[in-house]
Amino acid sequence: MTGLAIEAATARVEVLVLGSGGEERALEVEDVAQGHTRRLTPIVGRALERAGIAPAALAWVAADLG
Repeated sequence: MTGLAIEAATARVEVLVLGSGGEERALEVEDVAQGHTRRLTPIVGRALERAGIAPAALAWVAADLG
């Protein structure tokens, strides 16, 4: 199942898009310090675009927001 994993508990944000077979389709990593809320949406958008996956195609989303 296609999914999106978000790690934003520290100053480094990581967004991983997994394909239906569990393979990595895209990984975006950015050091954001204090700007998590401003940067998270663009980082997720970039990862989905690189993976070629529309948000509606995601079967699951997992997030660690700290």
